Amino acid sequence: MNILVSCNDAYMMPMTVFLQSLFDTQTEPVDLYFMWSEVSEENRKTLQEMTEARGAKMIWVPVGEKEFKGLPTKSYISRETYFRLLAADYLPESLDRILWLDADMVIDGDLSAFYHTDLTGYSVAACPHGAVMKGTMLENCERIGIEYPEQYFNAGVMLCNLQMWREMGILDRIQQILSVPRQMKFPGQDLTNLLFNGTVKTEDWRIYNCMTHSVLPEELPQLQKMAKIIHYAGTAKPWRFNDLPFADTWMKYYKRTAYGSRPLTRTSYFRMKAMYQKLHDYALKQSEDK
Repeated sequence: MNILVSCNDAYMMPMTVFLQSLFDTQTEPVDLYFMWSEVSEENRKTLQEMTEARGAKMIWVPVGEKEFKGLPTKSYISRETYFRLLAADYLPESLDRILWLDADMVIDGDLSAFYHTDLTGYSVAACPHGAVMKGTMLENCERIGIEYPEQYFNAGVMLCNLQMWREMGILDRIQQILSVPRQMKFPGQDLTNLLFNGTVKTEDWRIYNCMTHSVLPEELPQLQKMAKIIHYAGTAKPWRFNDLPFADTWMKYYKRTAYGSRPLTRTSYFRMKAMYQKLHDYALKQSEDK
């Protein structure tokens, strides 16, 4: 199973939790391709040792400035977005597929069935958003010109058909897309969807990209039985907040890492959100009274 990941030094702790969960749950051997530009030698050594200790293979894919030559420079398109989109250019031609996974997630089940999904005729297999975010995403698709909004997916999990990517000419497509003025609300994700829309094989988000910002309280018990990839998408992360959906699942794997003995300073996300809402309502009322 070929997995593609990336992070910088600031994301070292979440990355180790992600890797711990991955190694704990897979039945197939894992080859881990790590694209990097800002990871210290010490942290690379730590990740290498952690990977090898679990019988997995780590392949480092360094990305320097020269690799970005010819790419459109946009302040709102991150380097990591380009990392994953140009995977077919960086990775060995012998690879016909790879599974990209964000670091702000945990794996809580075997991914073999998903990894071996038939990709004939599809550039990617990925998951659309759940009902909570559906309206926002439909509006976004209309604004940026997505032809098949039902295929609009979260880019944190992508099973990539590298053979098809090489035939598509990804770099030329990126240049064409970014040459047209668009108001991208979710830049990296919007760019990714504009590239592949029309050739996306959609999968069940509840299983293979369970985004915690889409989880309703009444759905949580069922999702806890279904979810194999839990994605703490957005700004609400389980290492900062203790009452997010699946926060306990993340902590289970955190405690198994080298960081596990270190206490985390976490607070209530929902209490903080309610407090900010009260402050907002108070400020609005004061403004209206003037």
